Amino acid sequence: MHLTADLVTALDDGAGHALTTEKAAQGNAAQARVTQRELDLGDGSVVHLVGILYRAFREATAALPTLVVPPLGDLARFFDRPAAKPSPAAPPQPAPVA
Repeated sequence: MHLTADLVTALDDGAGHALTTEKAAQGNAAQARVTQRELDLGDGSVVHLVGILYRAFREATAALPTLVVPPLGDLARFFDRPAAKPSPAAPPQPAPVA
């Protein structure tokens, strides 16, 4: 490989810049950390909002059937309600004895 003085200087400057950037990124890591509890609370808020929006779309399809309900993929199981089970038939009552 043919190295010129300019190329060596450019490579050296680039390496210095990379090291400076790495140190700056490492310094920010401690400030950016959150607890698992904070992540869970944030996730819960997002799931709640998605549920509200998804429910609004489902209810709106009653008034506007052409409205497309957005697919939720794997999340759909958290928001889809199971179909109502038919209530079991009442057992026959014995006829009154006269």
